[in-house]
Amino acid sequence: MGSYAELYFTDAGIKPAQGELSDDAPYLLSGHHLPLLWLSLFQREDIIDLPDPDEPDSPWPYLVAPRTQAMATLAARRALLSTRFPGLKPLWFDQFAAMLAQAPFAFVHLDTMEIGSMIATGPEWRRILERLLGVFDTDAARAEAGWRQFDAGFIGPYQGKDADKPWTYCGSGGAGSPMPWDPPE
Repeated sequence: MGSYAELYFTDAGIKPAQGELSDDAPYLLSGHHLPLLWLSLFQREDIIDLPDPDEPDSPWPYLVAPRTQAMATLAARRALLSTRFPGLKPLWFDQFAAMLAQAPFAFVHLDTMEIGSMIATGPEWRRILERLLGVFDTDAARAEAGWRQFDAGFIGPYQGKDADKPWTYCGSGGAGSPMPWDPPE
């Protein structure tokens, strides 16, 4: 089992089966961390529970939101992200937002099962995701709890040498889906 997260787009608000993604859909991959701009697309209400393929009776959290709603959510969080993470270059944010706006699909999906399963059960990972999404909450206590969760297990790539790399914030294009912020090959 790997330690990856995937961000992709479809016209349905349900998780696609393997092989059902459109060849035209942007597909982003992130190894060993959750890019901040990905998390910034979602609200707690966007977490749904799916059966774990290995344990069908155990729910596993999955994030899905209408693309236009995710775009608005991201835009509303820009100032907070820019203030808290000065390594996030405005160009990368703009490139990510443009990719999102140009994706001709109705829904954006975030699958974190591989990363989450490395550290928690499905229900525990859901609570972690809810706390992480709390960093954007207007309630100061929820936001602080979210930042404590973030600092406890997810801050690594946002410090040191990786803090000024676009993949840290935006992820990378995967499976032949290069992104504008990816380094040239």
